[in-house]
Amino acid sequence: MANSIKLTKNEPELKSFESVGNSHSFGLHVRTLRKRATMTLSQLADASGMSISAISKIENNQISPTFINLIRLAEGLKMHIADLVTVEPSNHTPSARLAVTRKSEQTFTEADHYGFSALCSSLQQKKMKPLITRVSPETAEYPVEKVAHHGEEFIYVLEGAIDIRTEYYKPVRLEKGDSMYFDSSMPHCYVSSNNEEAEAFVMWLPDPNHSEDEVNEVIGNVAKIRNPQTR
Repeated sequence: MANSIKLTKNEPELKSFESVGNSHSFGLHVRTLRKRATMTLSQLADASGMSISAISKIENNQISPTFINLIRLAEGLKMHIADLVTVEPSNHTPSARLAVTRKSEQTFTEADHYGFSALCSSLQQKKMKPLITRVSPETAEYPVEKVAHHGEEFIYVLEGAIDIRTEYYKPVRLEKGDSMYFDSSMPHCYVSSNNEEAEAFVMWLPDPNHSEDEVNEVIGNVAKIRNPQTR
């Protein structure tokens, strides 16, 4: 079982860019978010712990980001990863608290192990963060590492089977139609149980004691693991 992530200045090995999902527009999306935050490449590098070169290559679609670097970008931009991977938000601003995402509208941002499609992204200030998540098998090249963040999490397997690895419990295997609810502050990760990609609906509910700004900042620091202390 892989160890929990510890955020450092040394980012994991970067992969060459591959044309998958909406990756071609992801680089421009990251650049737009950075400029919207009035950050230079150097400032985002300092805030995320990534190198200027790595961020520049992502913005220019020369490499696709690893999952850990998606987390770091979200951290640097102080946003939830669900908002980071929302590359093409709806042009229709809802007049009430309602938003719809059609299956045909789903687009995925791919990392080394996960693919993410944010749902109902046109609705701002959401208390819950719904995602369709694609989960790959573990490989020797990219071992899966556990991450933790505040709040609670729900996963429902749509296709395939997924092993849920956590810090304090034995791995739990979920088949199609199975679900699980757990404390997100417990370091955890998802791994496809076989050689096929699996797909799940994932809902993250932030801690209600946090404001929206605090939620975005804390979930941006998702890679900063709360390691359990052994007494």
